[in-house]
Amino acid sequence: MPKAFQRPQSSGRNELCNEVLNDSWVSFPCWSEDSPFLASRKNIHEEAIYKAEDERYELDHMLELNRATIRNFDAVHERMQKMTPDEAQRYRLGDNLGGTSEVIYYLAIKRVYGDSTTEVIDSLRRHPFAIVPIVLNRLKLKDEEWRKSQREWNKIWRELYNKNYYKALDYQANNFKLNDKKAITGRQLIQEAESLLNEQLERIGDMVSNKPAHQFEFVLR
Repeated sequence: MPKAFQRPQSSGRNELCNEVLNDSWVSFPCWSEDSPFLASRKNIHEEAIYKAEDERYELDHMLELNRATIRNFDAVHERMQKMTPDEAQRYRLGDNLGGTSEVIYYLAIKRVYGDSTTEVIDSLRRHPFAIVPIVLNRLKLKDEEWRKSQREWNKIWRELYNKNYYKALDYQANNFKLNDKKAITGRQLIQEAESLLNEQLERIGDMVSNKPAHQFEFVLR
C-alpha cells in the first residue's frame, strides 16, 4: 500500500492481530488485455458458470447477514422480555444495536428497508422495546422468502452447470472455430492456391512441355 494511504482503524484488534495481520501488501494484477502473457480468456460457458457462482455467493451472503441480524435481535428481544416495564422504557441500543457489529446489522436492515434504513436504525436505538419485535418479524419473513427463492434458483443453477460444465473445460474450442472459419474463406483459399501454383511453376522451371497440376483435390463420398 502507498505510505500516504490512511489505514482504517479497527476496534476489535488485539496485540496478536497487530503482529500477524497484513496491512501493508495488496495483490494487484499488472497485465492488460494486450499483454502477450495473458492467460486464456474464458469462453461463454465458463462465463455462465462464473456468473452463476457470483449469484450464489451474493444470495448466500445476503442470507447469512440476515441470519446474524435475526440471532442478534432474538437475543435482544429475549433480554427485554425479562426487564421490568420501567427498565424496558429506559433501555437503549448503542451503535452495535445490542450485538457485536454495527456493519453487519446495518447491511442486513438496508437489504430489507432500503431508503428508510437510517430512520429504522434510529428508531431501534431510541425505542428498542417497540421497534425490535417489528423489525425482527420482518427479517424472519424475508428469511423465509429468500430461502424459498434460493431453492428455486438452485434448480436453475443445477441445470446451468449440467449444460455448461463440459463445454467450459474445452477452452480452446473458440480459437479452433475462429481459425477454421478464417481458413475456409474464399480469399484464403485463393491465396493458398496461388501459393501452391507458384511452387509448382518453380519446380518445373522453363520446361514448356510440363504443365502445373491442380492445386487442390477433394474426394466426395
